[in-house]
Amino acid sequence: MEVLEALRRELNLPDAQPLATRRNAFTRGADLNGLIGKQFEVQGVRFEGVEESRPCYWMNSALGPGAEEWLRGRAGLRCRILTDGRLHREGC
Repeated sequence: MEVLEALRRELNLPDAQPLATRRNAFTRGADLNGLIGKQFEVQGVRFEGVEESRPCYWMNSALGPGAEEWLRGRAGLRCRILTDGRLHREGC
């Protein structure tokens, strides 16, 4: 969420919405790139960080001009799900 908030400020895109990024989950206070190659747990569900989620040209349409370039290196984390379970929404 911190990345989306910074994108809104720095690119002057106050209406950019999380759902437009087409990401499945959002976090606060996590170094997602630091989880590449590591196993971790969220609410009892185990994951393995596989690779950086790279932004595509579509981000410029979905979020606003310049979003694709701005998001490089900070667009999220692709994960392998290791155990089943259910994630619950917590305060945003």
